[in-house]
Amino acid sequence: MKKIFIFFFSILIINCVNAQIGVSAAYKTFNAEDWFSLEAQSDIESYNGYNVGLDYWFRLKNQRVEFLPEISFGQSSGDYGAGELSAQFINFQLNTNIYFLDFNNDCNCPTFDKGGNFFTKGFFVQLSPGYSLINLENKVDTENPTSTIEDSIGAFGFGIGAGLDFGLSKLITVTPIARIHYYPEVETDIFITKQPAKTTIKQIYLGLHLSIRWNDGSNTKSPRGGRPFGKRRRR
Repeated sequence: MKKIFIFFFSILIINCVNAQIGVSAAYKTFNAEDWFSLEAQSDIESYNGYNVGLDYWFRLKNQRVEFLPEISFGQSSGDYGAGELSAQFINFQLNTNIYFLDFNNDCNCPTFDKGGNFFTKGFFVQLSPGYSLINLENKVDTENPTSTIEDSIGAFGFGIGAGLDFGLSKLITVTPIARIHYYPEVETDIFITKQPAKTTIKQIYLGLHLSIRWNDGSNTKSPRGGRPFGKRRRR
């Protein structure tokens, strides 16, 4: 697993000189109601957790559709009955931001430099298809360390949400994001009462994204109807 992180991080470092990278941190819930219902003493609805991520940015040339492939790590845990269930997520997602209020703005520049009011140029809907590696740990009896059952599974999921960019400068943009994630069917055998046990997983994501853009495009983009900056016509 470490090799995956190193590979992805290396790609970001190679490309970040002339691009944009971002980091994110979020509060994230974990709701697997069919698993929770296996325990007669369980009355919980969801667990609390966190998620941290690293992404790389690129966009369509003439429309404001932006892509942020992301690798992230999340963890949630909580008690149920006499035991404890924890879930660790390694997520690979293609976050896609659609700025439908400013869709035809082809300015290849940071939000800080775009025209219009901050809501029109900064609001977007986000679609987040992806794949997650999920490590599950079921401590059947917290008083007995040997009673722990573990499992590793993979699952495809999808998220939808919205965010709003706040361009602090040409270099830095801060974005609050709210999202709902859904995994249609996940199966595991860590529960003694039922094997295998299937469930859907629902998650609420409330996070903050920080993007850093080293190249704002001003040294490569020509003004409309003009010559490239830094070049003079020969006489």
